Amino acid sequence: MDIYKAKSLLKNKILKLNTKKNDNIGIIRISIKINDDLDPLVWLSMQDSDKKIYWKDRELNLVCAGIGECIGIYGDNCTSYKKIFSEIRQYLTSNTQIRFYGGMRFPYSRIDKNLWRDFGYYYFLVPLFEIIKNKQGTYLVCNIKTPVRNINDIIYELDKITADIQSLNFSMNTRPMYFEYISKTHIPTITQWEHDVTDMVEDIKNNKLIKIVLARQTIFQLKYKFDVFYFLMDKKWKKEKSYQLLIQLNPSVLFIGMPPERIYFRNHRHIETEAIAGTRGRGRSENEDNILSQELKNSDKELQEHRLVSNTLKHNISCFCSSINTEYQENILRLSYMQHLYTKFSGTLLDGVSDDIIISTLYPNAAIAGYPLEKALIRIKEVERFDRGWYSGPFGWISYDSAEFVVAIRSALIKDNFLYLYAGAGLVDGSDAENEWKELDNKILNFSHILKNAS
Repeated sequence: MDIYKAKSLLKNKILKLNTKKNDNIGIIRISIKINDDLDPLVWLSMQDSDKKIYWKDRELNLVCAGIGECIGIYGDNCTSYKKIFSEIRQYLTSNTQIRFYGGMRFPYSRIDKNLWRDFGYYYFLVPLFEIIKNKQGTYLVCNIKTPVRNINDIIYELDKITADIQSLNFSMNTRPMYFEYISKTHIPTITQWEHDVTDMVEDIKNNKLIKIVLARQTIFQLKYKFDVFYFLMDKKWKKEKSYQLLIQLNPSVLFIGMPPERIYFRNHRHIETEAIAGTRGRGRSENEDNILSQELKNSDKELQEHRLVSNTLKHNISCFCSSINTEYQENILRLSYMQHLYTKFSGTLLDGVSDDIIISTLYPNAAIAGYPLEKALIRIKEVERFDRGWYSGPFGWISYDSAEFVVAIRSALIKDNFLYLYAGAGLVDGSDAENEWKELDNKILNFSHILKNAS
């Protein structure tokens, strides 16, 4: 069935709903199977909607492109994970296909209420309409909040959905290879960075810290607004071992990320989590790539950083798991512009362990904050000169019986004609400010490679 017929069938099913029968708080989900060759991202790029959500996992087990809002959960202040998940769970009954998508800010940072105002401390939503692609096929979906009050409004939004995506191929082929920028600013500056790294390494040598992760904000003022869909549709990302996420809350502001790192995936009582720490760039040839990989595996500094993260993670998951398996220990995870040391863990959850317990135990971790955790978080708030916002915060989805969250790194905030890029570097004893600055440059290459100075 093509998207045109699916829209018509979906409309008929919505109009036949018995609105008087559904008096309980919840969500009705109507799903129509369509042609598998429809790309959810292409479909999303063509829709005229203020709110958009996109999620693609590394293994392509789930791709979701959503528009509009069936239900939104929003908070502007710091609150407990238990409260956030409890608010979400009141709408999740036995339908395992209904998912809330969204994220939360990094918990310790200077607050810039202007820059991150639309996102709040946390924001989760169930899209009104979705294109879902999974192992079973591709589906056009409508989620309707109960008690049902607004059928006419839902039909109006359904009629607005465009199914004509044939013209996109031409527009993609005629767009420029680069986006031009007028100015580029780093916060901190390289001089400030050298000062901060020197201070942090001194703290480490004096046993005040073992590790701390400091971040940088790079601001590009563009000639024209960054076309995020053109960027994401680049063929180079097809085989990339990273997630893709996007949340747009109004037409002028959007958060996007391509994080490699999963906080956890839960399916019933089975859980998977991973440590990613230790970094090298990619080589220009296979031989150079292998040399850099071996250098990474043999580096005392990188191994120290990775083992701190993996050992801490293993200890933390042992608090709520009856059994733990270690997989891919200190393997190499290769991305387009970076490669990392990677260790994966899986386990079986103890009875009564909920998602708020899992995420509060596993996040934030030593890979994005440092160790000891509380001391590192305090120093981050003291030292960093900008608001991380949702950068390095948890982002993901939660359903009735499953959940998955990633660390929103390799990410950017797009606001009008400004592109804000974020990257962090883990500092341990022996860290060098110049090398860490180069690592920050490498970590934003997924975005900056497509930018060109207008002058």
